[in-house]
Amino acid sequence: MRLILQSILFVYISFSCLSCYKEEVLYTPIFDKTLEISPLLRLNNAPCGFDSQLSLLRVSIKNDTIYNYTPYISFQNYSQIYFNDTLLLQNNAYNNLGTITTSDSYNITIITNSTTKKLILTFTTLPIAIISTPNEIVDEPKTVAYISIYYPTTNKNFTSNIAIEYRGATSLHYPKKSYGFALTRSINTLDRYSAEIHGMRKNTDWILDAMYVDKSRLRNMVSFKLWNQIDSLKRGIQSQLVELFLNYSHQGIYCFNEKLNPESLSLTNKDALLYKGISWLNGETTFKTNNPYPANYYSWDGWKQIYPDIKYSIKWEALYALKEVAVNYSDDDFKTHISSHINLKSVIDYYIFLNLLSAWDNAGKNTFLLRTHHAEPFSILPWDLDGSWGYYWDGTHIRHTDIINTNLLFNKLIRLNPENYTIKLKNRWLELRNTIITYDTIYALFEKEFQAILSSNCMEIENIKWELDIDINKERDFTYNWIQKRLLFLDNYFLNL
Repeated sequence: MRLILQSILFVYISFSCLSCYKEEVLYTPIFDKTLEISPLLRLNNAPCGFDSQLSLLRVSIKNDTIYNYTPYISFQNYSQIYFNDTLLLQNNAYNNLGTITTSDSYNITIITNSTTKKLILTFTTLPIAIISTPNEIVDEPKTVAYISIYYPTTNKNFTSNIAIEYRGATSLHYPKKSYGFALTRSINTLDRYSAEIHGMRKNTDWILDAMYVDKSRLRNMVSFKLWNQIDSLKRGIQSQLVELFLNYSHQGIYCFNEKLNPESLSLTNKDALLYKGISWLNGETTFKTNNPYPANYYSWDGWKQIYPDIKYSIKWEALYALKEVAVNYSDDDFKTHISSHINLKSVIDYYIFLNLLSAWDNAGKNTFLLRTHHAEPFSILPWDLDGSWGYYWDGTHIRHTDIINTNLLFNKLIRLNPENYTIKLKNRWLELRNTIITYDTIYALFEKEFQAILSSNCMEIENIKWELDIDINKERDFTYNWIQKRLLFLDNYFLNL
């Protein structure tokens, strides 16, 4: 796509909830009562995303090339709009734009009274999400906004009021922000509800992951697609790539995710537990230490209680018991009791998955411990997998492929071999290598998303917007080369346990 930077289109907006003002009227972008902004141009009832800095309009289409593209076009009545300088678009009517592709750009000329502005129209095969808000988005608290998500392959688009905030810790310092939002029935940020969105599970809370450190923009999503094939209960999140516009600014490619929370895991039993590993600092989440737990505080020893709701109950006893067995029991007592506290099949799957990805940040931090009822041992679930498949958590490349990712519990299980753990681990690797963890399977998962990104040409916009120099083809080649070497190393490692 040849993206031409034109003079900036200045749109001056007074951020009141009900009206907008512009110094030089090109069009009137009015916030309605839901906070949705009236669009400049609609194609097939989907508004074009608009970036005022780049003078860019962008719309989603089903295929990267469409012949005799004849969308239903609408815009404000008092403007004239020309397509590619010569075709005067008919308002509220079907217009044949000829052959259009995602690799080309098209001139749009808007004439309103005596004002003429030139924009660029480009197309993408990715869904487009548009968030509008009159307020500044901050880390906390959530602020009111409106989201619209338009899918090129279906008429089932999604719109809702939301309560939105920045999310992340380290990622807060990056220019491209990640967002967390809750669905709301109105502009009241506490008036929340749950919904399914485009095949993803019903939830109140959702995530737009900027993936800023992941130059491929797909590692987290592909990792969870693979995890959901490995985990028989499919407890990993579902996700999809979208292009995000925030008010009049294109933000780039995002991973639109479910949030792994009690709602997505259907936790209702009063004895269910969910903890999240949030810190490496003193080895607590890697089973190096086990300190006394607080009676009335939601975080302890690098872990944070997610369920039950901390407003009603603080429960550390079961996690303390697991850590006590792992850290302080004798070897014989460890072998006798460990499977009562943690599901060894779950550990095996997680250990294989962790090392397949070489996810350095996930051997302690960025893990969940889950128990759905009192009689069940803990299972391990992954989270936040951007630092994987040849990347560290900070976005630098891992050049080597021959190091094992582990923690003290995993090491102890291999060394002491309770319930023939090591043989089961080896056999599970061999089983998965013949079914799910094949190069062809992994390649297919990555390649589908790489092609979606390449077809969209969105990284050209991101490189301009965020002053980056990302080459998706180079990232693609690096990833496949790394995976091939990693599989060879792991075959040798597991066969020689």
